[in-house]
Amino acid sequence: MTTSNSNYTCAPSSIQLEHTTKTPTPKTKTKKTKFFHLTLNEILTALCATFLPIVLGIYTATTTAQEGKVADKRRQFDLEQATEFRQQAICDKFLDDIYKLEKDGYLNEEKNPWAFANARFRAAHRQWDATCKADILQFLKENQLIGRKPNIKNRAVKKVDNIIHLNDLNFDNISLTSPTGSLNLLNLEYVVFDQVSMINARFSFVNLRETSFSHSRLNNVKFSDSSLAYASFDSTELDGTDFGNTNMIGVEFSNIDLCTTILTEIQLQQIVFTNSILPNSSICGQEKTTSTPSMITISTTEELSTSQSTPTALCPAANTLNSKEALTITFGSGATQYSSATQYSSATPAAFGFTTTYQQIFNGLNGIVNNGQFAFVTTVSPVASSWHQDTVDHTPNDDTTTTHGYMMFVNAKETPDDVFRMTINNLCIGSRYEFSVYLANIAKKGTNLTPPNIKFEVQTATTPNTLLGTVATGDIPAYATLAWSNYGMSFIAMTSSVILSMISNASGGGGNDLIVDDITLRVCSPTANAICNP
Repeated sequence: MTTSNSNYTCAPSSIQLEHTTKTPTPKTKTKKTKFFHLTLNEILTALCATFLPIVLGIYTATTTAQEGKVADKRRQFDLEQATEFRQQAICDKFLDDIYKLEKDGYLNEEKNPWAFANARFRAAHRQWDATCKADILQFLKENQLIGRKPNIKNRAVKKVDNIIHLNDLNFDNISLTSPTGSLNLLNLEYVVFDQVSMINARFSFVNLRETSFSHSRLNNVKFSDSSLAYASFDSTELDGTDFGNTNMIGVEFSNIDLCTTILTEIQLQQIVFTNSILPNSSICGQEKTTSTPSMITISTTEELSTSQSTPTALCPAANTLNSKEALTITFGSGATQYSSATQYSSATPAAFGFTTTYQQIFNGLNGIVNNGQFAFVTTVSPVASSWHQDTVDHTPNDDTTTTHGYMMFVNAKETPDDVFRMTINNLCIGSRYEFSVYLANIAKKGTNLTPPNIKFEVQTATTPNTLLGTVATGDIPAYATLAWSNYGMSFIAMTSSVILSMISNASGGGGNDLIVDDITLRVCSPTANAICNP
């Protein structure tokens, strides 16, 4: 069957498609900035994806580091606490050991040389830190295991052995100070440090009177507000050591290089130097050719001339113990005492070899010695209520049931003048001597009278009478009970003959009354001669 499709043809031009043509609605175009074919939004997204883990990592690392530091601090604190507890335990153990030794009688005089106590001390010392060492030193001193005071009887000094010995020990960085400051100095008197190391040690408000440092190392040590009166330093290193405002009266330096040591002018005047290099010496700053510092012997001409400007106080007790005397004046003794018919010694200054500008009284009215007068008496007159009455002289063992020792009673003038002047010969040139006397203010405490003040002078006996030194006592205090005190100075004999003088140094005559006894000139050495043949 044939179907006729006369109306259909495959020719495109003849195809007729019926449809509706729609025109698209225009859209608002968004402006997009592109970088390297990436939009800003795409870049920010990529950055966030990249850096967020890094930031989180940094935060985590920082937090971890902080936690680590806190942990380290905690561990350090725990370590310090443990160390402190250990040190305390070691210290307590030593104290317990000493208590047991004391309880068992091992610290009495019969157990000399106290071997067990020293063995325990040295074993513990090796484990202590500087704080514990300072505490133990105070404990030892308080219990008289170190620094035992010498026995003094009739001016004779007997040294006492220490129970604990401080030789060959390390005390570096130790700090000793009084908890009450100047109110009560920490007591370390008479302590002996032999061959010890005390580098960078600190002493503040400490009483080190007559302490001994021998063949030791005290470099960069600081002393402040302390007392070293009559202490001794022998062959000891003092590089950079600062003595601050410490009292140095009578201190002895022997065989020491003091080039870098810090001392004040006043301290230089107070110290006794033997075979030492002074801070202002011309040798300071020169290159040393040997490991042992060269010493300038103080008996050389250069040092003798230097000593003129550095008068010193009394010599250390150890140097005058059993030393030879070139002069002793005690004014004798007699039976005469004050009475209603007052009488005095008939001896004159010439009998003792000295002169004075004061007028001597042999029979004063009612026992009164007026301004500018003196007398040799056995006791102070009771007629003045402001004076200490019935006072006896200072010289030991010269009072018996029938005799009494004389002393020189001086009512000082209102202007300076010689109380005592004496020429002494045949001294040993280059030797150091001590010129001393016992003085007392006879006024009672609270009377508000002018206190006496005596100036000591030593000069060569030959022209031009070179001044070898001068020292003043300052105001001699009044006490509730009369007290004798030893005053004086030391000097180096540049010539064989010198003039010794005591001069009233106070102004005013209302008071200014004193008694004088036991005038002495002795050599500052237990072995040297006091007198040399001309």
